[in-house]
Amino acid sequence: VEAGLKAKLIIVGNAENFRTGDSTILSEISGAENILFTGKVTDEKLRMLYRNSALLVQPSLYEGFGMPPMEALACGTNVILSDIPVFKEIYKDFPVTFFKSGDIDDLAEKLLEKYDSPSPPVPPDIYSFEKTSKIIINQINLQRILLNLIFR
Repeated sequence: VEAGLKAKLIIVGNAENFRTGDSTILSEISGAENILFTGKVTDEKLRMLYRNSALLVQPSLYEGFGMPPMEALACGTNVILSDIPVFKEIYKDFPVTFFKSGDIDDLAEKLLEKYDSPSPPVPPDIYSFEKTSKIIINQINLQRILLNLIFR
């Protein structure tokens, strides 16, 4: 007997922007009753989706900073992330669950394990606009000092 979740998969965004290496997956999931593409949503609607979701799953193969996991954690939603280097670096101190990137069995295991978990603890205060701006300003000032020393 196969275990499974009786849950709705909500994909925030438009189906046209859904990126996958599998060219058939979009046609397979389009129109499925338990899969919904939201289209563009407001910030308020996004917060509501985070708060009412059992999990945020981000199975990325490549990513920039990755804000959705941070936003979901701030809303009290558990997060499952692929173990790509950028996520491992940014979220190493956060209460997230990693799965082996590209391993559907590991992802399925983590989904079953985390689906009914209590809300995660409050994430650590590691990143903020204030802290980031101070780092950038300090780097600019350091570069300015170095350039002045070099071109005296």
